Amino acid sequence: MVTHTGYRALTPGLIALIACSAGGCKEAKPPATAAPVVKTASTGGIPKEHAAELFIKHCAACHGPDGNGDGPAAEQLYPKPRAFRESPLRFAATGATSEKVLAAITRTIREGIPRSSMPGFQGTLTDAEIAGVAAYTKGLADKANAEWRRESLAEKPSPMPEYTDGLKATGAALYVSTGCVACHGDKGHGDGPSMATLKDSIGRPIHPANLASGQFKSGNKPEDIYRAIVNGVPGTPMPSYGTQLIEKRRDGTTSDDKAWALVTYVQSLAPPAVMPFVASGAEFRPGVIANAELTTDPKQMGWQSVEHTRVSLRPTWDRDEPIRGLEVAAARVGSMLAIHLAWEDASPDLDMDLNVFPDAAAVMFAMGDSVPAIPMGVQVAGHTPASPVNVWQWKAARQFDASTGVLHDSTHPRQMENANRQEFPLGQEPAKEQAPVSPTGVEYDQELRILGELTRPAAATHNPKADPALFTHAVLEANAEGFGTLLYQEATHQHANATAIYANGRWSVTLFRPIQTNDGNDIDLSTPRRIPVAFAIWNGARGDRGGQKLITGWHWLVLDKGAH
Repeated sequence: MVTHTGYRALTPGLIALIACSAGGCKEAKPPATAAPVVKTASTGGIPKEHAAELFIKHCAACHGPDGNGDGPAAEQLYPKPRAFRESPLRFAATGATSEKVLAAITRTIREGIPRSSMPGFQGTLTDAEIAGVAAYTKGLADKANAEWRRESLAEKPSPMPEYTDGLKATGAALYVSTGCVACHGDKGHGDGPSMATLKDSIGRPIHPANLASGQFKSGNKPEDIYRAIVNGVPGTPMPSYGTQLIEKRRDGTTSDDKAWALVTYVQSLAPPAVMPFVASGAEFRPGVIANAELTTDPKQMGWQSVEHTRVSLRPTWDRDEPIRGLEVAAARVGSMLAIHLAWEDASPDLDMDLNVFPDAAAVMFAMGDSVPAIPMGVQVAGHTPASPVNVWQWKAARQFDASTGVLHDSTHPRQMENANRQEFPLGQEPAKEQAPVSPTGVEYDQELRILGELTRPAAATHNPKADPALFTHAVLEANAEGFGTLLYQEATHQHANATAIYANGRWSVTLFRPIQTNDGNDIDLSTPRRIPVAFAIWNGARGDRGGQKLITGWHWLVLDKGAH
């Protein structure tokens, strides 16, 4: 059993993995009220009390304990989390039956919502638990949905016709004539002239869908796009176009050819379909790789023989984000466990200065026996996490300095020798000729300016981020139990490191740590079990820092018995 020794909460203001704003973090106090007990006809076969507990544990951090969209993470997210009692559920057909609304909630919980901070829970909660949480959520939302009723115009669309250029041309004309262009723009980028004026049903600003992204919050299937066009999206400015697109024939039947033509054109705005990303519940089983240089030399090709899983990334702050997913693999390399992350990024952001932010990545492990809330196991009314999370945080700025053996700053910016490619090997010890001694007793080269005017207080107070003893570490380990509690481990407890390579618009980073550390604040990697693991990426070019980032849902690091 893992014990968590030496852990303590921090005062507000330190950076947290999920909940930091541009100016730093502040302690987020959970609402004082406990979760209401919602009476529902069904909770998916699990007791209502258990469904309520799961809602509090996994949903209340964003949606609030009673579904008002006021959880402790809400202020860090845009769009704001759904307020179930005020705003109707958006991803069931307007006017849909109770069963269809419940099915839509279940799908949303299971798969998450693309282009939003809503993660999926498939593979981390059981089907029965997802059904139970869906029924519980529906109970919270029934009042708002009852007040948002229109006639459902197309419960059963006809089969989608085969693609023809003529069908697409008809859809293109309808896209203009029905007014889609006013909000979504002439190319579908969500930049139409009405964009800045749009608000949802409770008065909050709302951005039109970027149809050119190929990611549709109501679902990517043609039937999902059809439903949104014909029936509208409840609680949003997206109206129903059924009366304009569904025509009655003389014989009393109806034709939805126009609706399918518009669906065909909307699909044509998006890039070709790519391999799907896994929203949650993927399993990473570390195999054994004999090549020890895999963790020290980024040029090694060993990772190409290891199966990677593509997991989806979701922005905590809505934007047109080109980085959609992350490729993940794990391996045992000698005494080390290594995790390989690879993602597309058009620019390598290496510097860190005023309003300049580096690319970064993090791996977060749940140290307890169950899956905690995704925002670092945050505490909310009615739920206190049993164990902290353990975080490995990599930053391109630290990697550059460690690999080059020189500490850079605003007067010595970090620049790649080749704009399209650079390798970042294991950190090198700086030169120690005529070196003075740091407050931690570690020698350093004066040219590094590690204890320069700007960093002397941090180093003098043994801040791990400025400690010269960690100069060669591109990764820092930390623990947290919610917002405002991220605590970097002391220098003598930092065991993780990384190598990286940036080439042709793609980061490839290998994070690794000894399997056995005998440190109570480290995730136990020596015992066969299933460990909940999540990932985050910061895109420096988009101003990502602190809580503004791209996140995944929970997945699993599976340590099989006898895999050595």
